[in-house]
Amino acid sequence: MWTQDDAQEFVDWFTARGNMVFFAHPNGCKLDHRDVSRVRGLEGIEIFNSGCETILKCGLSESFYDNLLFLNYRTPEGTLPRCIASDDAHLPIRDFFKGWIVVKAKELTRAAITEALLDGSFYASRGPQIFDFYIEDGKAYFRCSPCRTIYLFSDGRDFGHYHREDAGELLTHAEFDIAGKRIPYLRAVCVDAEGYETWSQPIDLR
Repeated sequence: MWTQDDAQEFVDWFTARGNMVFFAHPNGCKLDHRDVSRVRGLEGIEIFNSGCETILKCGLSESFYDNLLFLNYRTPEGTLPRCIASDDAHLPIRDFFKGWIVVKAKELTRAAITEALLDGSFYASRGPQIFDFYIEDGKAYFRCSPCRTIYLFSDGRDFGHYHREDAGELLTHAEFDIAGKRIPYLRAVCVDAEGYETWSQPIDLR
């Protein structure tokens, strides 16, 4: 059990020592997104936890993450939380190799990986790969390994979500026209033929 003050003290202690703090399996903990949004200094949340999913079917926290993005971009700090996926591995069950992050680092060193993490150059995955995601000339461009569907999400005001799904075909890229839309941020999700997702970090468009 924890209180708001407990959580803030914990985050402050670890960030002061150079750590990145993510909130683990919020859906598995049955938390309200407003509770977590009040904790300052969090790097983000665990959008998928394989242990919670394997045992109790509550490892996915994507709607929680959407609500947290919506709340946080309107705060004075205005920071957009990032997302990770991971195994849990506390219990003797087969919950491993089901969630992870992929980091775009300059080289395979601790310093380069840490720099990429701090820059947000990583994504959360259950299988598919993201090769590119960027905004240019009023369009969002996305490239990935072969997937069934590609989604694009924002805050739901002038832009709720787009999706592209070609019947019977697998997608490796998509273009979304976002010109003229009031969009504070964008995030992308791709789903492969077996239903496994991968989640990008949000792109700040404010």
